[in-house]
Amino acid sequence: GTARIDTNFRIGDSYSYREFDIYTKVETRNVVSRITAITDDEVIVNDGKLVTDYFGNQIRTPNGWKFTGAQFYIPEYAIGKKWVTRFKVDHGNFLSENEFEFRVVAREKITVPAGTFDAFRVEGNGWSNASKGGSVNVKPTYWIAPGIRRFIAGEMFKRHSSGKVLNNER
Repeated sequence: GTARIDTNFRIGDSYSYREFDIYTKVETRNVVSRITAITDDEVIVNDGKLVTDYFGNQIRTPNGWKFTGAQFYIPEYAIGKKWVTRFKVDHGNFLSENEFEFRVVAREKITVPAGTFDAFRVEGNGWSNASKGGSVNVKPTYWIAPGIRRFIAGEMFKRHSSGKVLNNER
């Protein structure tokens, strides 16, 4: 079936993620995101360090990057659903143009430290073409469950057009 994402955020809601390199299994960082404000169209996290829309799409990141129109996350999920997103990112000293195709490929159980969830697995494939430095192939995968306001788990693989793997994290 289909599932609509819950966007009933509350100030104080908190989400914690452990990030690690998929190849080495070495943990690279812990991220704790706490909602500190909510507007008509934005969710403010950690006093403005991260700003997203109600579905989790980034508008501004802690490093100051500004996203225009990114839609990694959507309001409703169903197996087989596809979409394309095209957006720009202002990195401060350069601008990148990006295009991704996403597809909901499965509904499966996923277990993380917070528990086991019946989630949709979404796979993406796309590119980021910076105004300098070449292009990057990006393959995001994430699991999102009805009733949970943020993704359960995610993976990101990035390879530069030169062939160098830039990151491979979960």
